[in-house]
Amino acid sequence: MNTPARTPTKSVEVPDDLFQSILTPYRKECTYLKKMWIDFYGDPGAEPSAVGGDIVGRSQFSIPGSFYINDTGHFNAVEFNLCYNQVAYVYLAYCCDQKLIPPMSSVDLAYYKKQQLGGILIARFSSSFHSQMAAASFWGEVSLPKTVEKKRHWLLDTHIRYWDEGEGRSEGDVLLAFLKETT
Repeated sequence: MNTPARTPTKSVEVPDDLFQSILTPYRKECTYLKKMWIDFYGDPGAEPSAVGGDIVGRSQFSIPGSFYINDTGHFNAVEFNLCYNQVAYVYLAYCCDQKLIPPMSSVDLAYYKKQQLGGILIARFSSSFHSQMAAASFWGEVSLPKTVEKKRHWLLDTHIRYWDEGEGRSEGDVLLAFLKETT
């Protein structure tokens, strides 16, 4: 079931060229994010902004098998983090490219890609598993409730939730530090 928790006023599939280029650093067997849409909520006449949670990255995942351990039969904490990294990278790339994060309006796609691996750091990570999830096929949503600009970085307070076709549910909050380039 890929139904979002609320009904978007607009939904756009992330262009394949952007999607593929952002996921390039991942080994093929560890690329769990399969497809992503950007869902827009709120007043269609207002200036769109990801900050506040009105623009959500909805995604489809599949983990056919673990790359580091015998199959546990369920979605686990390591996979939670890897899936978060992939969906957050694509979501933020799209938002930066489309200028949907007002405090980061100076960040274009070229700058984003330059900072992607070494300049986006997890400052805080929390996850909770409400019920066991099937890793073979599931969905996720990432949002950006809050952004704060500092002298040397932006703090991006993100929220992620995952669900499967059954009763599987998990969610988390991740604070990212997006470093500014120093000259």
